[in-house]
Amino acid sequence: KNPKRVTDRTKAWYKSKFRNKPDFTTEEKRDNKLKKELGIEFHDYFEEIHSRYFNKDGTRREFISPRPVIQDAKKASVYAKLETYYTDLIAEFSKNGRNPLVFSEIMIYDPQAKEAGTIDLLIVDEDGKSHIYDWKFMSIAKQATDVAWFKQGAYDIQLGTYKKILKNYYGVNDIGKIRAIPISLQLQRENFQNSRSPLRFTGI
Repeated sequence: KNPKRVTDRTKAWYKSKFRNKPDFTTEEKRDNKLKKELGIEFHDYFEEIHSRYFNKDGTRREFISPRPVIQDAKKASVYAKLETYYTDLIAEFSKNGRNPLVFSEIMIYDPQAKEAGTIDLLIVDEDGKSHIYDWKFMSIAKQATDVAWFKQGAYDIQLGTYKKILKNYYGVNDIGKIRAIPISLQLQRENFQNSRSPLRFTGI
């Protein structure tokens, strides 16, 4: 009951690196709240997409169910982009007649550390090799050439812990790809001349 979360490790990592960082302003908290809500919503999109292609036991569905109707044009575009990425990814693991098991939102648990986590996408090849994917919806500065170092450090901790739990408690002997997939949220100020103006979502 109420286990620790693997993501608690990443929170501790951030805290250790930014001990003297001032508290977020009211505007920053508002912006972060929007980013979090969008991340949760689009994670759900990935889970819904997966459920149209695969059964809960990881096997492929005989028939792909239709795409849901999303009234918001921007979010409908997001869904389409995520579905294209998802199907292209699965196709890579299905070449030459391969037929992997694919699981979404898989909860795992370390009974010794009493620590739980959720793997966004777990792909298991026919030979048992397992691949871990984690979706990271984030805002990325226009001038940035890569994800910030402190986020990379946090992702290494999170995914490394998932790998350890799978190997120690789930009989997974061979781990293949371990990927945190950054998905850039396109956000603009409602009033571009005011840095404190609320953000609005325009796409990914």
